[in-house]
Amino acid sequence: FYDTDRFVRVAPAERLAASLTLSDRPFFKGKRVSAPYCIFGDSSSTLSLGDARASGIDAEFPCDKTLWLDHTAAFLVPKTLYMKDHPDYYLLRANGERMGPGTSDVRLLLCSTSEGAQRVAAERAERWLDAQNERYVFVIQQGDSNDKCVCKGCAAKRAQGWNEADLMLHWVNAVARRVQKKHPDKVLYCFGYMD
Repeated sequence: FYDTDRFVRVAPAERLAASLTLSDRPFFKGKRVSAPYCIFGDSSSTLSLGDARASGIDAEFPCDKTLWLDHTAAFLVPKTLYMKDHPDYYLLRANGERMGPGTSDVRLLLCSTSEGAQRVAAERAERWLDAQNERYVFVIQQGDSNDKCVCKGCAAKRAQGWNEADLMLHWVNAVARRVQKKHPDKVLYCFGYMD
């Protein structure tokens, strides 16, 4: 369970619902956050989602054409920049192989417990928010895949009772803890449909 204070995690072992603040308004201004990827239906709005594809933080965009606005892991830890020297940043499959360079960016999953992947994602997210400071909402989300990382770190968390959503939020919160220091006014969100 997660409380209403952004980026604060209640330990999964507690399994208690935190107190909630009820509101008749969402945290964002307007009718929606996503589809068509902005709050007012106008992609030029300052309230439209941050768009990693237009961030301009790299001399050459490091992702393939499958990257969406919402599954941003491949942008935050690009395989073209890190996979060769840091394969441990990426999901370890049950067959003992890491997700490889042939994985489409929209499907790319990071190892949620890799401190290196967390650090790189947080650094790049901070640069992204710097570059699109006029935007308000940014998606920090793993790739669109149901693979599960079986590395020692992720397996240890599962042995403590963590599920896939806990693991994903562990990574998202690591990014959020760094980003909130410089951008406390921004909203980072992720999806809640992990197994």
